[in-house]
Amino acid sequence: MKATVLLILLMCGSLLGVAHADSSSSFILTAEYSDYGRITADIDEDEVDPNRYADYSLDVERIRSIQVALPKYYLYAHYTRMDAVDEQGRRYSNRYNAAAIGVFGEMQEYLTDNTRWYICAYAGLGAARFNFDNPRTRAMGEVGGELGLLFFRRVSVGMGVSYSLIGYPSETIAEGGYVSANLGLRL
Repeated sequence: MKATVLLILLMCGSLLGVAHADSSSSFILTAEYSDYGRITADIDEDEVDPNRYADYSLDVERIRSIQVALPKYYLYAHYTRMDAVDEQGRRYSNRYNAAAIGVFGEMQEYLTDNTRWYICAYAGLGAARFNFDNPRTRAMGEVGGELGLLFFRRVSVGMGVSYSLIGYPSETIAEGGYVSANLGLRL
C-alpha cells in the first residue's frame, strides 16, 4: 500500500513541472535545517519475526540537508544527514544518511517588484544508509515540498517538509519525515 502511494506521488510530482511558472533560475542550492523529525521502523505483526526492523526506529535530534535543483530540466538531487538520540539520552552523530534524485517542479508569483512567493515539490528515488555497528544501506523513495519567499530573484527563505519510505515494494523497512527551515540561493 505504501509503495502504491509513493508511486502515485512520484507521478504527480512529474506532472508539477507542467505548472512551472516564469523562473529565471537555472540552478537552485537549498540548505535545510531541523530539530524535528522521526524515522519509524515498519513492524509487521503477521511476519515470522515482527521485530526484525526495530533497530530502524530513530529519535532524530538534528537534521541537515542540502538540495540542488535544475528547474529548467525539472530535476533535483537531495542529500540528508540525521543525528539521533537513544533511550538513554546518548547522542549519535550521522546516524542516518540519504541521497535521492528525481523530478522537481516550482511555481512563483509576484508579491512586489523584488519579492515573490514560491511553492515547489519534488519526488525521487535513492538510497538510505543507517550507520549502526554494522551499517546497512537500503532503497528509498522520497517526496517533499517547500513554501517560501524569494527576494531579488536570488535568495529564498522557506519552510519545507519531506517524507521518505525506506525499503522496496512489498517489504517496507521504515518511514520517516521532517519539517525544516530552508535557505536557498538561485543562480
